[in-house]
Amino acid sequence: MWAAVPTLLWRFASANPLYWTTGFQYSAILMPIVFAAFVDSLVRGPVDRRMARHPLTVMAAVTVLLLPQFPLFQLAQPRTWHTPPTVATARAIMRLIPDGATVAASNGIVPQLTDRCTVSEFGVPGSRPDPQWIMIDTAAPPGWISPSEQADQIDQARAHGHLTAADAGGYLLLRHQT
Repeated sequence: MWAAVPTLLWRFASANPLYWTTGFQYSAILMPIVFAAFVDSLVRGPVDRRMARHPLTVMAAVTVLLLPQFPLFQLAQPRTWHTPPTVATARAIMRLIPDGATVAASNGIVPQLTDRCTVSEFGVPGSRPDPQWIMIDTAAPPGWISPSEQADQIDQARAHGHLTAADAGGYLLLRHQT
C-alpha cells in the first residue's frame, strides 16, 4: 500500500476535481497496487483460512453493489453488443479516407483511424497543420470546446482549402483541395 500513497497524495492535493473520482483513467495506476496489497494481506494474514473468507466476502459484495456504476457493467447490457446507426455512419465515412493519409479528427474518432493513418486531434493548438482530411463529430463536440468554437474551426479549415467530402449522421468529412 505504501506504493499507492504518493499517487493518492498528489491526487487529493490537486485542484483538479477529476483526480478525486474513479470515472477517468487516473485510478488505473492505483488499482493493480491496491489489488496486490489486498492479495498480499490475505496471504500473510490469518493462518486460519476461514478468516480469509470474511474480507473476500466483503470485497465480493462491494464489487457487486458498485459494478453497475462502472464501465465494465456495460458488457452485461444488450445494447453494448449492437452497433448504433451513428457508429455505422461514422465507419462508412471513415472508409472514404485512404490508408496513409494525414487526418485531423475529433477526439472520439482518432483511435479509429490510427492503425492506418497519421492522425492528430482536430482543433487542438499545435496539431498537424493542413491535414489532407478532417473528420469531425459535429453532434458531440469535445467538452473543452463549444459548438460555436468548433464551427469557427471548421470555417477556418474551409478557408484553408478543405471541401466537404461527406456530411451525414452528425459526422463531417473534409478533404483538402489539391
